Amino acid sequence: MLRAMRSAIVLALVLVGSSVQAQTPPASASRSAPAATADAGTAANARAPTPFQVAINRGVEAYRRREYDAASTAFREAAGVDARSALPQLYLGYVANARGDAATALGAYREALRLAIAANDDLNHARALAALAAAQEAASRWSDARTAWQESSAFGDTHAQV
Repeated sequence: MLRAMRSAIVLALVLVGSSVQAQTPPASASRSAPAATADAGTAANARAPTPFQVAINRGVEAYRRREYDAASTAFREAAGVDARSALPQLYLGYVANARGDAATALGAYREALRLAIAANDDLNHARALAALAAAQEAASRWSDARTAWQESSAFGDTHAQV
């Protein structure tokens, strides 16, 4: 029951919006495949994708196919292209979570949170908080999970646009 509720909350937070022009991150708690589609509706998105976007898209597609090694490689490549972006770290956390590696997932989510805060990236800040809370809960770290969910809720209350 709690796992289903947590999955629904995280999925709802993830589906609220997208953070990079053409990508929506994977739903971390439900282990469902991420959506990554190009938004060709604007002239700005008609340009060729950047190396960062190519790597993210490649990683998302590998994640969808449950090819976690390939997804990790692509997300690390994206992190190498833009070390200040929280998105590759968030995705690396999703991959680790899908593999059942809670410690690695927690580390990636913490790094994503740090990067999102540094970049004033509210959307990925919210996503990282929710993913961190879900990972703490999955690891049975109840006190840490409660604190993280409270932080996530408080952030959401003060950042309605995310």
